[in-house]
Amino acid sequence: MPSASFLFAEQKASATKIETFLSKDDTLIIKESSTLGMVEGTYGSNVEIKAIAAYEPVIGSQKVSGFYIAVLESGRNERRKVVFVDMDEIENVSKALEYMISLSEKWKAVRRINTEVAFTTKDRFKVGFSQDGYAWKGFASGSGDAEAVCSFNSLEDLKSLKSLIDSGWEWLKSNEGR
Repeated sequence: MPSASFLFAEQKASATKIETFLSKDDTLIIKESSTLGMVEGTYGSNVEIKAIAAYEPVIGSQKVSGFYIAVLESGRNERRKVVFVDMDEIENVSKALEYMISLSEKWKAVRRINTEVAFTTKDRFKVGFSQDGYAWKGFASGSGDAEAVCSFNSLEDLKSLKSLIDSGWEWLKSNEGR
């Protein structure tokens, strides 16, 4: 049976660079952020994304960037889950979304049986879609100790999510965000 300290160390090892950096104690941190926007899902659920660039002014050279993503699952059991995506993961999220959008458009006229396509980041931000027959359903979720899921009924919602991610990635790569 693992000790409590082992479980704590294991949990911290999976934390993202941006989350770890922002949670430092006894350190002066400067954080710039840009609210990228929100994509609304079904029944009042949504996904909100912010781009964050942070650094220690004393050290200066250590800059950490990424996304803060809040997934709100609405309804009877309303849940909100915040996840972080490191700068080095953002391009893969964008490429995965691009592929999913292309695949969704290709499969519009194809009858699929219980098919799911999904991409998951280190901090358990998961985005994807499922298709059963001709019925398409998109989703974004944040998980960990609890999961919150935002469902989408339109491919346009995944396109909007990709657009927010791409604009945030550009902001982080620009001089403004770094």
